[in-house]
Amino acid sequence: MKTHHLQTSMRLPIAPEEVFPLFGDVINLQRITPPGLDFRILTPLPIDIRKGAIVDYRFKLLGFLFKWHSEITVWEPPHSFLDMQVWQLTVVGAPPPFLRGVWRNGDLRQRSVPAAFVAFW
Repeated sequence: MKTHHLQTSMRLPIAPEEVFPLFGDVINLQRITPPGLDFRILTPLPIDIRKGAIVDYRFKLLGFLFKWHSEITVWEPPHSFLDMQVWQLTVVGAPPPFLRGVWRNGDLRQRSVPAAFVAFW
């Protein structure tokens, strides 16, 4: 299985101590996700975010259900964290309209895609 890596950075005109609580609280991800994606945090709240914490999420897009498992592998507030993720795609029922005509039943049921998100200040 191919592993994909994504590394991004962002500069904000405020101190890390002020912005870190925004990124460090998983409930904010649910708050900023558009309602049409039906995003949910599956891990019972509140979640004690620290090194080794595990969080499970899901959302829906174009008839696909995406689930992912996230582990905090580095937690150094207020400066950085590393969030390692494993994604799973589950397709239930008929294909979405954009795939009709090119989809064969059973072509895609589940796929796991390792991914990583890194945030550093």
